[in-house]
Amino acid sequence: MPKQSKTSAKKLAGKSGKKRKISSGSSPLTVIADIPMGKVELSETQAISVALIRNELQQEFVAVRRMYRSKNTDKWKTQDKIWLPFKNMYELCSVLINAYDVGNKLGWGNTYKTEPLIFAFNKNESSTANQRAEPLELKPCLSQIGLFNDS
Repeated sequence: MPKQSKTSAKKLAGKSGKKRKISSGSSPLTVIADIPMGKVELSETQAISVALIRNELQQEFVAVRRMYRSKNTDKWKTQDKIWLPFKNMYELCSVLINAYDVGNKLGWGNTYKTEPLIFAFNKNESSTANQRAEPLELKPCLSQIGLFNDS
């Protein structure tokens, strides 16, 4: 609610000396729907959550919230949040995907760990067709038929 100046508050008080509250209608900051979509834990104490929200003005947003918790508690607390307009999410996602692709090309996030690869043979992968395959027969090409013959 916007702050009132002293003169407008006095005018509203009138003869009774009491201030009247002006009803300003719906507030764009009042959330009437908050639908959690998921959370990505960055570490033991930090996470990012995403939710769909709607305010009293029936405007729709995607809320991205930074979250934190102490190591001794399991409850997450909201730290910062940003409301992204839902109607522009397609364009915002395109920009994010482009940033991810460019980051990959720059080698960002490349955390190569040397781990031995182990291939285990699964019994379901064997087939009778592979066991009965005909041996490969080498046949000369028509242009090679008379090359090594003395006749």
